[in-house]
Amino acid sequence: MISDLYPQSPTVDAKQLLRLPASYKWRVFFVLLGVILFWLFYFALVAGTAYLTYLAAIYEITHVNKWTIFLKLVAIAGAAMLFVFSLKFLFSKKAEEDDDRVELKEQDYPELFAFVRQLTRDTGAPFPKKIVATSEINAAVYYEHPMRSLFLPERKNLLIGLGLVNSLNLTEFKAVLAHEFGHFAQRSMKLGSYVYVSFRVIDSMVNGRDYWDNLLDGATQSDIRIAAPALALKAVVFLLRQTLWLCYKGLYLLHMSLSRQMEFNADLVAVSVTGSNAIVNGLAKLDGAGEAMGLTFQNLGSAADHQLYSSDFFFHHQKAIAYLEKKKVATASTSDSEKEGMVFSKDELEVPVMYASHPPNYQREQNAKQTFVKGVEDQRSPWELFKAAGELKMQLTRKLYRHFVEGKGAGKPVQLKFSAPEQVQQFIESELQDTEFHPRYHNTYENRFLIDLKLPEEGATLEKLQQPAEQLKELYEVSLAKAMTQRQKLEEELNQVASVVHGVVKNKHFQFRGEEKSKKEARTILKSVEKEWETNTKELTRIDQQVVDWHFALASTVQRKELHHRYEAHLTLQNMLATTQQAMENAQKGVQEIIANGQLDENQVVVYQNLFTEQAQRMDLVFEEAKALQLPTLPNLQAIEDLKKFLCPKNQAPSATRNKIVDTWINPFLSQCDEMSGRLRRLHFKSLSALLELQEHIAAPYIPAEQ
Repeated sequence: MISDLYPQSPTVDAKQLLRLPASYKWRVFFVLLGVILFWLFYFALVAGTAYLTYLAAIYEITHVNKWTIFLKLVAIAGAAMLFVFSLKFLFSKKAEEDDDRVELKEQDYPELFAFVRQLTRDTGAPFPKKIVATSEINAAVYYEHPMRSLFLPERKNLLIGLGLVNSLNLTEFKAVLAHEFGHFAQRSMKLGSYVYVSFRVIDSMVNGRDYWDNLLDGATQSDIRIAAPALALKAVVFLLRQTLWLCYKGLYLLHMSLSRQMEFNADLVAVSVTGSNAIVNGLAKLDGAGEAMGLTFQNLGSAADHQLYSSDFFFHHQKAIAYLEKKKVATASTSDSEKEGMVFSKDELEVPVMYASHPPNYQREQNAKQTFVKGVEDQRSPWELFKAAGELKMQLTRKLYRHFVEGKGAGKPVQLKFSAPEQVQQFIESELQDTEFHPRYHNTYENRFLIDLKLPEEGATLEKLQQPAEQLKELYEVSLAKAMTQRQKLEEELNQVASVVHGVVKNKHFQFRGEEKSKKEARTILKSVEKEWETNTKELTRIDQQVVDWHFALASTVQRKELHHRYEAHLTLQNMLATTQQAMENAQKGVQEIIANGQLDENQVVVYQNLFTEQAQRMDLVFEEAKALQLPTLPNLQAIEDLKKFLCPKNQAPSATRNKIVDTWINPFLSQCDEMSGRLRRLHFKSLSALLELQEHIAAPYIPAEQ
């Protein structure tokens, strides 16, 4: 008997719908060929270096003297070093993954297991070995032991993220799980394990730096008789690493091509049991759910600063989803009519297809709706399948707090006192009020800094305003409204034309301001729109200055003093936030470039050393500003005596190692920037909220009551 919680499946010719294209079989063939060629090359390398070591050891010295003995020892040592290099991955320790998963048992969640069992029947997939829950916005299929699965039959596990449960309705949840069961049935998924192990070998040999590398580096800096052969060996290793990196790139591109086709196939499995819209609408909700997840971490981090710890992370994630949905100006269409109301657009920026493991969403939508299948939508929440899930939520909430509050590897975990989620949410909502401003501001403060403001000197005599009420109305209802309307339109145009310039849109022509333009014109148009954006920014800066002048002119002496203090503090906070964000962005870009390059020559090493050192120096300047800044009173915050300690409770990354490109300080540095950026954003919005509240108090006599 099918459970009442199992949405009805459509009637469809599954055999016809799920027929695999010939291109899929070719992709499987090429990935298999790539894996075989790599391992042939790898075993040849191991055998060759082993044989070279053997030859060096047995080679007979015809003229025995100290030099020939020395050269023989150097040859043996060099060949042995190469042999050990070829086997480095056997000795590399994989970083231990945090235990952030909870296995679900059927006796605790009978509705979920009945749901999954029926879905496996409908999709023709085997029932998973285990069902595990995480806090992620994700569902996935995985082997518990990828290495073991290379040689022995092993059942796959199903991972269900409770963030996903929070985000979808029951039909969309069924579609996402059906997609994963589509992977269950793909025998080509076994290839993924071989590719995974291949990548581990290459990564260890190309990027791994350990005692072996330290030994070789030390040899190059010793006596010339040792340094010369060590440098020669280092050159050989460099060439080997470059060759292995090319193997990695080739195998990676082949695997990504197969992976994208596997996603198309798995989507059609979802279509066969839920219809064409469910999987597409589920995908459309994931970006918003991810944004809400980030907001939830930010909100709970702020609450944690006040020793408020919630017992249910997912309660707040649901609240964040609802909060962001209310703020959206427009929502994606979820039309149920064939090929109408497409959810995704070609103009959306995506990872270049050749490097992506998943196809662009608009291609996935086209694939799902190519043969349109009408489904039945069940709007109930998937939480219906997780009855009595309070303990599960609490377990995963504790694991999350271990990551973003207690800290990993920070010694003995902090014992947290958890509060009811409703109590913590009250604090969060009071915090969110500081980021919501009166409609008269037309969203001008949400994503824009105040620049080039000139504050009147304290004690300066200001000209008296003749018609303050009319000036205020002109300022907000006319000038600011017009400038912000234009800014929103320009932002949309910038994104549209940039997607053409960067090759996301493949069409040779596109529509711009009611006219058809060729792709060749895109760069010129982009420069033109960027100039208009600069002009608009100057206009908004002019309006910002008018706002300052108007309120200072009408403020009393006491109000003017407070206004001056708040503006100075706000502009300093704003500068600190911008500097921190820039440092983090530059450092992340540098890390991505290093990963993309794989190997760095000496000149590149110097360039990146200077880059990271420069970002560390930026943060030093932020700390200096923090020492000097006297913050005014801010909502929900007691007086902050040590702003630097508030911004960075943990110690700063060690400055002594800043001249080295090592993750022992770069990773903590990036983590520090991220944490400081979040805390500075919080202070920035609180400062802005308090500043606007003071200005509104000054303006109150000149604003009609109905406004």
